[in-house]
Amino acid sequence: MEKTTLQIDAILNDLAGLCCEATEPGGTLDVERRDRLVEALSTNGWERHRDKDEPLSTVIKNRVLERCKEPGMHRGAAIEGLAKEIEETYREYARFRASTPDSNRPSEKGEGKGSKMPPRTMG
Repeated sequence: MEKTTLQIDAILNDLAGLCCEATEPGGTLDVERRDRLVEALSTNGWERHRDKDEPLSTVIKNRVLERCKEPGMHRGAAIEGLAKEIEETYREYARFRASTPDSNRPSEKGEGKGSKMPPRTMG
């Protein structure tokens, strides 16, 4: 069982919902929404609160299977792929944040200069 905050729990549920939507017939993954949710997950301290034995992809996959039983029954490989894609996006974002000096404040040289990640958006 995860030891998360209410905010992290809500973000994980939103990520699961995103996967459910993407596995519906004709559905696609909303990449912009995924990126905002991954950023929010990182900002809210997923690394501090997560169960160290369970990777993010497993947490998301389990939530998708609980939430969307019908697609999960028939689209296991697609769900697994989406969950792994979200985990990789999270890792990339975490690496980016770790390589940015004091990523919570604008730098003296100007926020976002030379950045590969998009600026934060509210959503």
